[in-house]
Amino acid sequence: MEHYFVINPKAGRGDVDGEFCLQIESAAAERGLHAAFYITRGPRDAWAYTRDMCRERGPAAALRFYACGGDGTLNEVVNGVMDAGSQAAVGFVPQGTGNDFINNFPAGVDFTDIGAQLSASPLPVDLLCAGSRYVINMCNAGFDAEVARRMEKLKAVTSLHGPALYSLALSRCLLGKKDMTLRLRLDDKEYEGRFLLLLAGNGVSYGGGYYGAPHARVDDGYMDCCLVNGISRLRMATLIPFFKKGRHVEMPIFKKILIYTRAKAMTLTGVRDFTVSMDGEIERLRELTVSVAPRVLPFLVPMKNM
Repeated sequence: MEHYFVINPKAGRGDVDGEFCLQIESAAAERGLHAAFYITRGPRDAWAYTRDMCRERGPAAALRFYACGGDGTLNEVVNGVMDAGSQAAVGFVPQGTGNDFINNFPAGVDFTDIGAQLSASPLPVDLLCAGSRYVINMCNAGFDAEVARRMEKLKAVTSLHGPALYSLALSRCLLGKKDMTLRLRLDDKEYEGRFLLLLAGNGVSYGGGYYGAPHARVDDGYMDCCLVNGISRLRMATLIPFFKKGRHVEMPIFKKILIYTRAKAMTLTGVRDFTVSMDGEIERLRELTVSVAPRVLPFLVPMKNM
């Protein structure tokens, strides 16, 4: 078994240092293992490194890659494995601003425990195929994708991170254009109109703890889809706290503006380009198709005493 830690030095507060690497080396040595490190140098570098290592070692090699960063770093490592057609397992050591993918697991699962990571058992999880990219947690479009785009800009000028950074970006976006006109197909159902936001969730939360798809499961073969119609800024501001907690699915006040359902495939077509966030990675598109790839990725769940 070969263990590769792919470290994003810019994740979170950008304070991943040598002590973190020593912690990994110590945990590996205690178990008679060798751990290799790779420090990423920019966007898509984790993707390229993981893909190239998988190709070099071959599709049948027993490999484990641990994404040390945020959800974006995890996304790149996942795409590297899938690009290479490898059976490598992927782990996640959260170092980022949001780290939402870990919210799909019980509170007792400690993803920061390096020893437990090294001996973790893989769980086959679904992925979303979004255009040319795989998504492990969440694909969303519209207002909240604009929030994610604003977060990237604010990172350069503020020390905030996680929920605080998301909340600041959210408040800034409330002042701008909110909705988008789309034609939408979910399996055999079609919708058309103005939408504030929509999301396809393999996971339950995004944006540092906003539970937009609270009933999602990472291994059920479906994506949970949430559509919110265009509404006023004032009304949206009053509803955001409930949306954050995942209560929008059950509250009567959302009934007239919300569709929440499950699907295996979704196609979005816009009147003009719209903003899409795929595990926090931002693109501007006119059309996007998202589908579920069931249980295709071995994901490492670091439970103690397994």
